[in-house]
Amino acid sequence: MTAVSLPVDLAVSQGEVTHSLRSALADIPPVPAGGLRAALHVEDSVMVPAALEWLHSRGLQGAFLHAEWDLERARAIASSAGCAAMLEGRVERDRFVWKWHRLEAGAADCWPDRTPGLLLLTSGSTGEPKRVFHPWQSLFESVAIRPALAGSCWMTLYPLSRFAGLNTLLHAWLNEAKLVIPSAFTSRALGDHMVRWQPTHLSGTPTLWRTILMQVPRSDDWCLRVRQITLGGETVDQAILDLLAGTFPNARLTHIYASTEAGVCLSVSDAKAGFPAVWLDDASRPVQLRLTDGELFVRRTGSRSRVLDQTADGWWPTRDRIQIDGGRAYFLGRDTDLLNIGGAKVAPAAVEACICEVEGVSAARVSGRKSSFAGTLVAAQVIAAAGSGHDELRGRIVRHCRAKLASYAVPRLIEFVTELPVSASGKLDRQGVS
Repeated sequence: MTAVSLPVDLAVSQGEVTHSLRSALADIPPVPAGGLRAALHVEDSVMVPAALEWLHSRGLQGAFLHAEWDLERARAIASSAGCAAMLEGRVERDRFVWKWHRLEAGAADCWPDRTPGLLLLTSGSTGEPKRVFHPWQSLFESVAIRPALAGSCWMTLYPLSRFAGLNTLLHAWLNEAKLVIPSAFTSRALGDHMVRWQPTHLSGTPTLWRTILMQVPRSDDWCLRVRQITLGGETVDQAILDLLAGTFPNARLTHIYASTEAGVCLSVSDAKAGFPAVWLDDASRPVQLRLTDGELFVRRTGSRSRVLDQTADGWWPTRDRIQIDGGRAYFLGRDTDLLNIGGAKVAPAAVEACICEVEGVSAARVSGRKSSFAGTLVAAQVIAAAGSGHDELRGRIVRHCRAKLASYAVPRLIEFVTELPVSASGKLDRQGVS
């Protein structure tokens, strides 16, 4: 075991990470003979880019495990993924401690060949996490490198072991920019880090943005210096785009559709929700899109990443539902999120977007509530903006939803709350919906 003392709360560049942790990484023994695969189980900190640089510099294949998993689960998943060793990195009393674990590598078919790269894992919230291999080259090719980005300051609102967090890390890393790695991924900690470090480029989910914007002073001069806001991981509605545009008037707003399985599939920067419907069935796009019975399928041309559940001709079913309206394609959420209300399908994300259009609403979460008399009812949890009266706001929400939604999609129950459940990846937590 080796350790190196560094401040835990630090904005670092690629060079600073590499040089500051080189002494600790130099003491890590080589991968056992015959084992080309090692797992990384590293806390979200400056340890992550250091561990990734170590893995890449040695030309290894590695499984990037989620930081919040306990050691026992991490070892089990690493072993089942065919890893012969695991590099553990954690913070102990303001020291970064590295530990090397030798593992019994199990048989695994998730590695296509000996190509160096990362095995990324889905959250596993509905079962065992899926494993998707991405060559280093494919990960690097997804990053836009521009001279103007050198010296900028990036901040991720996602844990680095999630695909979105890794993507932000790579953008900062390859552009020789600063990266702010939060000491915690709660909305309050993220808001405090924003005000303290004043990053110019930020990336997060709509859910996190809504909660953070309740805390960040919108009159601060820093808001005028922000150059890029990126959203992803969830359905992006017009209300959050308009809120961000008003808070960061000089920033370009981009929302992306990406997944651990398929990587970045599309990027939209016209400040509008959804994406142009003409992108569907456009064979010239590097990532092709098509609709089958309302479900989005994607196919990445020329990619060496291995995607599970692909059809024979390379199309991957995303399980996300799409609605076409006025030449625009809008995301409705996962097919597993749809509510069955009297035989009709209701997309919670669409109802949430409608509720968030009402002035005085900061955020909303829609679910199905069981009723002994009416089966399942549409229920909404709402965070009201400061100064909004609940009774008056409830009435405006109902009237607005009645004007824009089918009658069966209008919330029958509205509960005002001070916070909404958020998953480890920063998304609205829909688990345990009754």
